[in-house]
Amino acid sequence: PPKPYIRESLRLKAMYMMREQDARNRDGETKERARERFAHVMYPDGLFAWQFHYDFHNTGRAYLMDEGEEGPWIDYEKPNRHTRFVSDRALFPLRSLVPESMDGLLGAQGNVGFSSIVSAAIRLHDQRVHIGQAAGATAAVSLRERVDPRAIVHDRGLLEAVRDGLCSEKMEGVPLAIWPYRDLKPGDPDFVAANRLAAAGVLKVEAEAVDFAGRAAPGFPPDWDMPRFPVSENGDADGDTIPDRDDALLFTPNEPIVWSVEKVEATAENDGLIDPGLLKNPAARRFDFAGKGIPVTEGFERDAGAPYSGERGHGWARDLSANQRRRQAVAEPYRDAFLFTRGEDTWECAVADGRYRVTVCVGDAGHEQPGQNVRVEGARPVDDEYTAAGIFREAAVEVAVADGRLTVTMGRPGARTNTCLVWLAFERLP
Repeated sequence: PPKPYIRESLRLKAMYMMREQDARNRDGETKERARERFAHVMYPDGLFAWQFHYDFHNTGRAYLMDEGEEGPWIDYEKPNRHTRFVSDRALFPLRSLVPESMDGLLGAQGNVGFSSIVSAAIRLHDQRVHIGQAAGATAAVSLRERVDPRAIVHDRGLLEAVRDGLCSEKMEGVPLAIWPYRDLKPGDPDFVAANRLAAAGVLKVEAEAVDFAGRAAPGFPPDWDMPRFPVSENGDADGDTIPDRDDALLFTPNEPIVWSVEKVEATAENDGLIDPGLLKNPAARRFDFAGKGIPVTEGFERDAGAPYSGERGHGWARDLSANQRRRQAVAEPYRDAFLFTRGEDTWECAVADGRYRVTVCVGDAGHEQPGQNVRVEGARPVDDEYTAAGIFREAAVEVAVADGRLTVTMGRPGARTNTCLVWLAFERLP
């Protein structure tokens, strides 16, 4: 008979079984649309950070081909599997080390509480080493405090003691990343503090704020007391009717975690509408990049992609007029149309030398656009930015002009994605 292929078939039935929907990226149906972000679920008892593909591929074994599908192996892959999905920056919870009912035991290596699909995303050597470190730190606290590991989950002080064994300024070894900040290295002065405060829930972290740079660690009075985790006798610590064994967010009332593509909501910061103050500012110049025949919005100048002309005083290094698109998706012509490039193209405008504040808007009213880039006089207001359909990236930067031309470069050499320039505005600074 056909032999099934199940990765990590020997796993622990733990206090919590990690599920794919907890951490799988939600930007699109596959990883091609994924942006840098923290996972949908950041477990309150997280002990280390991880991220990888859900590498759930077929066996590659197709023995006895003459027997077809009646052979002992079938080389089969469920549609849309393999490595098409990726996790976001995620955490591994202490609960997944602890058996559901047996005391005095901790899982390790691959024998822990996760689904076979999640195990395929936490299978690298460093991830399995981190599981061992987490199990060791948990065991040490359990023995020292004479408590069963399951009691640590509900005790903030004991949980922080476990984290102290993994990430501390006093430890002899290299501290472990227990929160998946992108820009922090173990040798950085803020590494331990940022990791510990974020994991403890003290730092309020937005899903896409994956860098710590520029954040100030809060100060606390000496007698500050960390809020305690609730304990429930009925197996529902947060009272949300989800049993603790199935509740990813153990202490936060929530609905069952279901995977779906997240729709980005339009706000004043990403709707592509120019700020009214900037639109009415008599000292500013505003350009849209719609094609010929499209109405020009009052207050805007039109650049339809023609090469630079001294008579006009603005234009491109080459003719981009064929790269204009209009979507008929929104009412305002200046944000419904754009010029795009899949390589790198440069626009210039004759201006007096001095300092300028330049605002650019990229995006597409009708389609998502990953990997967009814009430079203004070398500065990067738009750096590898993704925009969903109807959502825009608006960014401002201050630059100096010393050669009589404001220079804007969109795209990048060799890119396989479009950069869609919708409009830009600039004003000279005092």
